[in-house]
Amino acid sequence: MKVLISEPTVKNPIRNSFNNKRTETGIRLSSLYLAGYVRDRYNGLEFKIQENRLRNDENIDFSVNDEIADSDIVAIGCVSSEFPDAYDIMRRAKEAGKITIMGGIFPTSNPELVLSTGVVDYVIRNEGEVTFLELLKALNEKGDPTKVKGISFIESFKGITHNPSMPLLANLDDVKPAYDLISLNEYAKYERGPIYTARGCLRKCSFCSIPRHWQNSYRESSIDNILEKIKLYADAGFDGVNFKDEAITNNRERAGKIFEKLSGNRVRNSNGDDLIYKIKSRIDGFDSELLGLMRKAGVEVIQVGIESTSDEKLRLMQKEIDFNQIRRQTNAILDSGIKLNVILILGYEGQTAGDLKRDMDFAYELGSKPNVVTYLTFNSPHPGSNLWLSAPRNGLQILSTDLNNYNHKRIVAIPTSLGDPVTAIGLLKNAYMTTRKEIGMECHNPELDLGYLFKENPDLKHKKSLIF
Repeated sequence: MKVLISEPTVKNPIRNSFNNKRTETGIRLSSLYLAGYVRDRYNGLEFKIQENRLRNDENIDFSVNDEIADSDIVAIGCVSSEFPDAYDIMRRAKEAGKITIMGGIFPTSNPELVLSTGVVDYVIRNEGEVTFLELLKALNEKGDPTKVKGISFIESFKGITHNPSMPLLANLDDVKPAYDLISLNEYAKYERGPIYTARGCLRKCSFCSIPRHWQNSYRESSIDNILEKIKLYADAGFDGVNFKDEAITNNRERAGKIFEKLSGNRVRNSNGDDLIYKIKSRIDGFDSELLGLMRKAGVEVIQVGIESTSDEKLRLMQKEIDFNQIRRQTNAILDSGIKLNVILILGYEGQTAGDLKRDMDFAYELGSKPNVVTYLTFNSPHPGSNLWLSAPRNGLQILSTDLNNYNHKRIVAIPTSLGDPVTAIGLLKNAYMTTRKEIGMECHNPELDLGYLFKENPDLKHKKSLIF
């Protein structure tokens, strides 16, 4: 059997103003994990991974329909903003008579909606590798796929059925990404090589879907496994690595060991240049010793979520930090010589006009310093998430249900604490547009055009039904 793992694109890509390349172009690790895991354990399947975003940006001619026609099974994973295109690919596959499988954060949170479209045969929920393996084996051997754990499907006479969850992988090192199935070297011009050193997060931030997707677990790869992947990217010509963990400092001791290894033996790429690194972390995940190790290892930038300057709102978000920590730790990062990439949220639940002004004042204070890149994002309650389900109860009005807009750079919801919809939208737009200009961050925070919002919802009423 031939298995095509497709790649969805987005209707409203975020583009970097420096080179007009979409920021979403990059290696899609989930596809490599799935193909690699199955291929290492089961023979008789032929895999192809579509690289639609890369081929679009490289102006390479290809036909999604032809590649679907040459496959027996079409699988795809997606987040909210990717679902419209993922749905279109599944529709084409189903019209061609193919078996269709969908997974990822959005389908996991919304299996009933996905199956009700009639173009998806099986939804894989949560972690996908073992379920994907067992499902493909059942389909290839004409077994009973309805017995596979971790899937949702429509069963004759019973409707939508959710099988029990599949147990999580005990050892992440067992997953060997199938890098040979993609044009690895071509991605070096778009991004640093992506690595997940762990899966999940044990924190409970109210706006985040990650803990729920990974079933509130946290599992780590071995340090040797991480170093092996870094060397692979170096040999492929990448100039650096992007550690994609939600917070690589969740385990402070392990993070220290990783960067101690890297500082003691700097990795060089095929051009002879030392690799540089970007990491994500909680703001409270550092001390001077760890920052020193990171700097020595070649960490160029640390991305942290600040979200708010209000201690009350941080508490409601369950961030477990306060503003004094934010100010102290951001200064410590900059003092270490490492660049700082901060994220602030506009339009979070309970945000007042006073909160918004203080948040943007701090964005200006911090963003005016050298070596600071500021991302201004809008609160996006992703469908099926706790934030989405609790929105009306917690004073959040959803104004757009067009999934194409769920990229965190468009207003899709407003807090009633900012006033009526027109007032709230005006405050958010003015704060965003003014601040991005004042700190010179237009390249990372694109122009905000609200035409989509008033066209979709001219009365600015709370919406529920999704558009895709």
